[in-house]
Amino acid sequence: MEENKFQSQYSALIEAKRLEDFSDDKNFLPVYASSTAKILPYQIAAARFATRSDFLKGCILCDEGSLGKTYEALLVAGQKWYEGKENILVILPPNLVTQWKRKLDTDFTLPYVFWNNTKNIPDEDGLILTTYDCAVRHSDKIKARDWDLVIFDEADVLANYTKETTVILKNVVREAYKLLLTPTPITKDIRDIYGLIHFIDETILPDVDWFYKRYFRKPENYPELTGWVSQFCFRTLKTQATEYVNFSRRLPITVDYPLLQEEKELYKLISTYITSDDKAAYPEIDEYNLKDLKKQACANKLEELKTTKRVKVLEKELLKREEKLFYDKAQIDVETEKEIADLTDEYNFNVLMSPHFKVQIFSTNKEKQPEPELEELVLEDPDTRYCIKPKW
Repeated sequence: MEENKFQSQYSALIEAKRLEDFSDDKNFLPVYASSTAKILPYQIAAARFATRSDFLKGCILCDEGSLGKTYEALLVAGQKWYEGKENILVILPPNLVTQWKRKLDTDFTLPYVFWNNTKNIPDEDGLILTTYDCAVRHSDKIKARDWDLVIFDEADVLANYTKETTVILKNVVREAYKLLLTPTPITKDIRDIYGLIHFIDETILPDVDWFYKRYFRKPENYPELTGWVSQFCFRTLKTQATEYVNFSRRLPITVDYPLLQEEKELYKLISTYITSDDKAAYPEIDEYNLKDLKKQACANKLEELKTTKRVKVLEKELLKREEKLFYDKAQIDVETEKEIADLTDEYNFNVLMSPHFKVQIFSTNKEKQPEPELEELVLEDPDTRYCIKPKW
């Protein structure tokens, strides 16, 4: 017998009441009640953000990875469907087609059909799933239909508003509500978020050059930028969803890779070139991106590989002793301590420590360590893992 999240009418009522506490309206209850998915409060909040006004031209749902943006999009699609707005198009990268089909088959009762490079759009009721390549190739067929909702997964591919694919898709979906899904609304620089908002509604934005000069690396203008972005973007971080989702915690290990003499000389030469006014190569590229290229060019890859191999051996040893490390009197064997000492001496090895650590693995200093900037590293989760992160 197929499992159902509602084992009784009573449990269905309790779940409906729980969800009702997170919403001032009942718009999504029919969608949820007709599905087998367990929808979380922050997903309801995202769906409500996307449907908060009939006058919106679209929005960007940009939760961090693994937080269920697909469910949020399907909540919106389901709500539109139950409102009688059934012209819904979902444009995906090829690697996500199977995932969307599986979620629709197992978790939702919405009908759908996959449009796979045929000349015409399938003449069947339901959501139309297709790929970016197919949508561009048969853009004339898309333009011929008035769409109520168009969902773009991995929408960061649309960040460059001058790119041919972006221009074509923007023109063919016209006035449809555009729902963009991406965990990375900014991948290169601040112009990425400009491009995504431009894809939704270019009339609200200033000139791109003005936008870049005013906001790029200008913290004093970030509150103003937030005003622009918050009209279109809804983002939930993993740290905000720990009450509902269990994530594996990671322990970042920072390793310094000393440059060879030849690399230091190359670094100085490139630094001098970056600051010069007359550039033959990359004459129009900005100084920030040039510095990024310089870091990649000057990285000591050989030393990095050597260190990573040694640390992986150490990591396995630590994982074997993971449970022991949760106790105050836990000890590390002499061989592992020697390996730690060697790495510390040779690579200036450091570990971001948490005040919740009961055993300070890589430190002889018994004082409480400062709180790490990235996240609280409380090693009480059996799924804790260690990761390597190079430091420039």
